[in-house]
Amino acid sequence: MTASLIFFALIGGSIALIWIVGSVGPKRRTRALEALASEMGFSFVAMKPNFLGDLQLPGTLLPWSSGDRRASNFMEGTVSGMRTAIFDSFYDASVHQYTRNTIAVFASTQRRLPTFDLSRKLLLQPYVNLVQLAAPEFSKHFILPGSDHVGLRRVFDQQVIDLIISTNAREKLQFSGGGPWLVFLALDRELKLKKWRGFLQDTSQIAIALFEHAAVADTAATQPSLIRTSDKVILPPPPKPTRPTVVISTPVVIKALKIGGSVFLFFGLMFVAVGGWKGYREYCILKYWPSVDATVTRCQADHYRVYSSSSKSWNWRNRLILEFRYSVAGREYITVPPFNEYATPDLLQSKADEYAEGTHHALRYNPKNPEDIKYDVSLNFNLVAYPIFSAAPAILFFVIAYGFLALIRWMRSLVCPTCGQNLVPGQASCPHCGALVPAHKAREP
Repeated sequence: MTASLIFFALIGGSIALIWIVGSVGPKRRTRALEALASEMGFSFVAMKPNFLGDLQLPGTLLPWSSGDRRASNFMEGTVSGMRTAIFDSFYDASVHQYTRNTIAVFASTQRRLPTFDLSRKLLLQPYVNLVQLAAPEFSKHFILPGSDHVGLRRVFDQQVIDLIISTNAREKLQFSGGGPWLVFLALDRELKLKKWRGFLQDTSQIAIALFEHAAVADTAATQPSLIRTSDKVILPPPPKPTRPTVVISTPVVIKALKIGGSVFLFFGLMFVAVGGWKGYREYCILKYWPSVDATVTRCQADHYRVYSSSSKSWNWRNRLILEFRYSVAGREYITVPPFNEYATPDLLQSKADEYAEGTHHALRYNPKNPEDIKYDVSLNFNLVAYPIFSAAPAILFFVIAYGFLALIRWMRSLVCPTCGQNLVPGQASCPHCGALVPAHKAREP
């Protein structure tokens, strides 16, 4: 078995092993979580692609922008009178970006929360509409954006803050709420089975405390920022901005950028493949092809002209035509190898003098086909010339493709994650659907 067959066999075996491991692991996880749901008295569905519609959950409370959103290992039940769901979420933003997390959702039929988005505090990250709480330990780890500052201060009292801080020591928290909904996100990738029950217990305690204080906040003051329509809580559109709406991007432009980036990525991979193949062939000739002594029976320095359609002129070319006579296994061969071209007549004449008729030279031949020969083979620059010359344009194409990807990500950040319309820079909410805009999208350009 040749080295190339062994190489491709190893690649095929690795792909098969990855596929087997990737298919067995999720099935085992699904069976274990189905048993856990039965123990807790929850219903269980292995796959739930339209979980937003089934839950009637507003998309503005989810930690994702627009994209393909699916749920697996979906459990649903009741905890302390709250409608509860916990599941593994899969969010696919593009071909190159996807994430998997575990999410817990709680809904109350009697209580209403101000809209907020509690998240981890990041260094040098600008924020808007921050609610200032008299809790230094809380402000050290979290930020709390929201429009109803008075209502949020009533909900997040010292008792709730202490519970969040104590829970944060076990679970890294990030959650959002609004109206009857609370959505908790596990920052780690899909939670391990042993952490699933503890995550649900911790988040349900925080949900109970928040909804208990929400009842006091609702009776003390109304919340004009929230309007109840059937079982959905939506935000009314803000006043029309005085400054004109700036059109920043459209889905058509993003799609065109995807196509352009894919084209450059394809050509970069093609250059890598061609350069790698040529370099590997040169290496195999040097390592595996036997050497034989050959006599030059013909040497012709040929100058000829070719017509260039780009320059509309005739150009001179220089090539060396050689013929070798050699013996392999008692059989004589007379072979003309592929012509080599040279940049200048001087280089051509120098090589013709070296391979004059009657001179002897060592050449390499293919053991499977002795008429396939290669002369002037050695550890020289020609061995790595093709990989090097192919790497330069490949790197250029990869850089351009990455630039397209970075531009797509930047343009997506200027689009509302709920309705997909263009945002107005500096506004805290979308002028089209009224959804709150994440802090990193609302800052001024």
